[in-house]
Amino acid sequence: MTDTLGWIYYRIGRHGDALSLYSRLERNGVADPAALYRLGLVYIELGDHERAGAAIEKALDLNDEFPGSDEAKQTLKRISGLS
Repeated sequence: MTDTLGWIYYRIGRHGDALSLYSRLERNGVADPAALYRLGLVYIELGDHERAGAAIEKALDLNDEFPGSDEAKQTLKRISGLS
């Protein structure tokens, strides 16, 4: 449920709210690669490419074939030079 609400917040531009929810998931030890990838997307929108890369790398370390992993890999390549 938290992941879904975080994604909705992200999609409507409420990036601070999305960050709060996704960060809570991460603090609680939720090992969901899709949620970590979305956390990375939120960090990108907030201009924090270093944290974005770390979140996306963690997602891919958990499972490099999760639904959305191809996009995650492309996003990581795109931001790798921006940190």
